[in-house]
Amino acid sequence: MAQLVQQIGGHQWNVREMVLNAGIGQYLAQMAIPYMYFLPRTCDPYAQATQAIVQGLQNMLAARGHHVPVDGWMGRATMDATRVYAGPRWMDKTWVQIYGDVMAGKVVARAPQATLPPARATATGDVLDPVISLASNPLAWLAGGAAFYYFVGRKRS
Repeated sequence: MAQLVQQIGGHQWNVREMVLNAGIGQYLAQMAIPYMYFLPRTCDPYAQATQAIVQGLQNMLAARGHHVPVDGWMGRATMDATRVYAGPRWMDKTWVQIYGDVMAGKVVARAPQATLPPARATATGDVLDPVISLASNPLAWLAGGAAFYYFVGRKRS
């Protein structure tokens, strides 16, 4: 089980301490340390080191009171609990940063979703949509050029 030790006197965790405090054993910690600097989206989910990292994360999330299965897989419950501490863009952080966020225990406030103004319906919007999509289609330009060459561009005998 993870030991969420408070940082006293400005102690900075090193990666080995983070992994060991997350409940990963000595042998798996040695394998997991190089992967800690990768982004979650770039790691192979079937690699043993990645599964150990996720299992350590799940141990820490369980110690924080989240009900996540400790199975080494980033399931929906694990992703939602990680999002609480690491924010909505947690997949753009390294494992070290995610571990640090969970160890700090600071809940990230969810940003309010941007509200878009209601769409304005225009009378010409429905009529011009096919024309605009046709004008932006490269195949339509190719067909138009071929038709222009056939009717205007070639010399008649």
